[in-house]
Amino acid sequence: MASSNIVQGEQNDNLTMLNKFIQTAADDAERVSYYSKRAKVLFDMKKWTDVMIDIEFLEKNQALDDDLLTIK
Repeated sequence: MASSNIVQGEQNDNLTMLNKFIQTAADDAERVSYYSKRAKVLFDMKKWTDVMIDIEFLEKNQALDDDLLTIK
């Protein structure tokens, strides 16, 4: 059980970091990269609605990769 808490803590840390990177990204290409990474972290955390929001952003920017297309 302790290992699942560690993984969850790491996911939360990654999510917090990616949120900050998205807020401060200098350009759209950089922001798209962070959205893609965040969508995958959110998927691992089973936050389906948030995953779909990020996928929608990536679709609008024509940046949806095969992994996220499969998730969708």
